[in-house]
Amino acid sequence: MERIRQEAERFRRHDEAVARSSEEFRRSLRVGDILYASWGWEQTNIDFYQVIAIRGSAVDLRQLDQRTTEDGYMCGTTVPLPDVFKGKTHTHRLSKNYIRIDSYRTAWKWDGQPLRCSWYA
Repeated sequence: MERIRQEAERFRRHDEAVARSSEEFRRSLRVGDILYASWGWEQTNIDFYQVIAIRGSAVDLRQLDQRTTEDGYMCGTTVPLPDVFKGKTHTHRLSKNYIRIDSYRTAWKWDGQPLRCSWYA
């Protein structure tokens, strides 16, 4: 019985930490912030997005162009080009401490460091 109580307490602490993280993410998100999504199968694609507007639990994002530096065979690093947009603005819902772009991309706040990427011919 004690083991069950310990597990329940562990789950409660985890849920509280997720809630705190979600609230911090929502509070810290600002127009102009850059987010990234890393995705792909047998390669690593990176997409960058800039926050255009925030309305309650909805956020408008616009994809950014990026600069990629090759530093190996079909791999390298990439950084966004702020305010150099490609495509239209799309509205997404804030979810926990990320934003779901679609079924295979989740956007997180970018920390300003170049991100690793890879590609095929």
